[in-house]
Amino acid sequence: MQKVRDYLIEKDIKPSQQRIAVMKYLWEHPCHPSANDIYEALHPDMPTLSLTTVYNTLNLLAEKGAILSIQTGDRMCHYDGDMSPHLHLYCTECGRIIDMSVEDTSFFSKEAAIIHFEILDTQILIKGHCAECAKKEKIK
Repeated sequence: MQKVRDYLIEKDIKPSQQRIAVMKYLWEHPCHPSANDIYEALHPDMPTLSLTTVYNTLNLLAEKGAILSIQTGDRMCHYDGDMSPHLHLYCTECGRIIDMSVEDTSFFSKEAAIIHFEILDTQILIKGHCAECAKKEKIK
């Protein structure tokens, strides 16, 4: 719990009980949940927690660079507490988001430097079919 509190303070976020709970959930559940998923998971233990509070907390965490906000095009935002360099593979069939590690992201900086562009954030979302859904498609 102290690790979460320290992380929020480092990101200039006041560590309220709700913010700590949301951040802790994202670290413990790397499944790219939606705000509703997080609310449903936390509400039984925090009956005063509202969905609005979860949305506001997620927006603040993303704005401060504590988490990633992932737009998949399915009109739902997903969230990721893993701030290490990685790609997201999004299955357009089942909606699953899979992390794919990236060893070297320096190519972004090198290419951007050529056109004098300062990178503030990099997110890559690759759309396709996960192995399970691809297998189902071949069976049809």
